[in-house]
Amino acid sequence: GRSDEVINVGGNRVGTAEVEGAILLDCAREGSPVRNCVVVGMPDPTLGMVPCAFIVCDTRAEGPAGALSTSDEGTLRARVLAELGSTAVPAKFVVTKVLPETYSGKYMRSLLRWMLADGGEGVSPPSLAGLRNPECMEPLRRAIRAAVVSLPQLQSPRPQQRPPAA
Repeated sequence: GRSDEVINVGGNRVGTAEVEGAILLDCAREGSPVRNCVVVGMPDPTLGMVPCAFIVCDTRAEGPAGALSTSDEGTLRARVLAELGSTAVPAKFVVTKVLPETYSGKYMRSLLRWMLADGGEGVSPPSLAGLRNPECMEPLRRAIRAAVVSLPQLQSPRPQQRPPAA
């Protein structure tokens, strides 16, 4: 596949289409809130890149509109683990109501990767000329901030204090 469809996770190649396929198998489960997903690589200080799944939930699902419960997230993680192994399990699930689409109906993965790597601020984004739904940018920024802030590996490391010399 294309290079942007393969994530190098600590030296292991993970295909985003395979991860998406495993997650989308959950759509067939009764009561599943998952309606669509896109997986891209997210920077990780230890492994280089890790999978991150952008999930669109059914607004008719129980609970808050567009939410993914801890139980649902656990089910998705277990499914990916069983199908593809531990390196393919997304480090984070970003729940959003909309995904960036091109005029031809494809998802703009480069925009998602850029927003994850840079938080969507400070560096010029990829070309948005082909973006059909530019109104998705701000909701995506909010969803990424809400999801990624909780990741321990992306928080600034605290300096370790040395014990005083005896």
